[in-house]
Amino acid sequence: MNRQIRRLGVVLIAAYLVLFAQLNLVQVFRADDYLDNPANTRQVQRAFNRDRGFIVSADDQVVAESVVLTADEAPDERFQRERRYPLGDLMAPVTGYFSFEFGATGVEDTYNAELEGTTFGQQLSGWRDALVDRSPVGDVQLSVDAGLQRVAADALGDRDGSVVVVDPRTGEVLALWSSPSYDPNALSTTDLQAARDARAQLLADPGNPLLNHSYQERYFPGSTFKVVTAASGLRQGTVTADAPVYPVETQWVPPQTTRPITNFDGLACGGALVEVLRVSCNTSFSRMGVETVGPAGMIDGAEAFGFNDTVPIDLPGPAESLFPTEFTQDLPAWPRRPSAKTTCWPHRCRWRWWQLRSATAAP
Repeated sequence: MNRQIRRLGVVLIAAYLVLFAQLNLVQVFRADDYLDNPANTRQVQRAFNRDRGFIVSADDQVVAESVVLTADEAPDERFQRERRYPLGDLMAPVTGYFSFEFGATGVEDTYNAELEGTTFGQQLSGWRDALVDRSPVGDVQLSVDAGLQRVAADALGDRDGSVVVVDPRTGEVLALWSSPSYDPNALSTTDLQAARDARAQLLADPGNPLLNHSYQERYFPGSTFKVVTAASGLRQGTVTADAPVYPVETQWVPPQTTRPITNFDGLACGGALVEVLRVSCNTSFSRMGVETVGPAGMIDGAEAFGFNDTVPIDLPGPAESLFPTEFTQDLPAWPRRPSAKTTCWPHRCRWRWWQLRSATAAP
């Protein structure tokens, strides 16, 4: 009998140890995997039903808030709160949205922990908030002014594009408008089918309104890059206000190619820096970049402006800023897209196409 009891005891202890090990495996070692599993909506549901801080514009307008739903307002009994955006599409390029199924974007994403009140500092001070019946969530105040954002949106009107206003003294973004925009309320709604339909419609829109065109896309700089070229020469000391003086001409053929760079509308221009910058002379700035500043100087000057560096904005998914650094390894060629019979490496073919497009517009 004692032997049977001992055996039973050993079995129970072994079963307890296995259970203990499995419990720790699930709750400790695999906790992050379960939390991040797309099939696990419990964590998202808890976050969605918790209080969440306000997002406020620089002129103190509430642009995002959490609203407690009444029984009549809640289309799904799982939800007690809903994230709402009183200014609709006006601030969507900045705030993004906070959705049950589609996650968070914009400020809602970047400052998610602060808005939820889950940062270490907020958790540490949580006991004091509990004494006064106050939620430990944090509010986020933007540098963007809602009134100025409205002016930017009205000025752009129905045209696609973006408007950015920056305070040069501090680097603060005062307006960040992107058109077309969208209403984030349509995605944050607790009516999940309506949210799915709204997102599908936005994804099908050729204007791609869910993308903030002001910082999430990369555009060919065109004549704005002449400022970088001029500054690179000034920084290097090879360009001054009075020298060199570039010839007055209607076109210029860069070395190693027969493809000419022309001026706007075939006009002739040239001269020293102040004059060629005033008239935005393609031929003179092309010569400046190639003959005066050179590859190394252009690379250093562009990188001094922030090219090839992380975009200094606290919003998610900024487009990578690029300036080529392999001028000496890629020679000009006829601007055509590589054919199916091309034998060069794909990245090299793409680089040559980009280089030639930039050559035709002049640096």
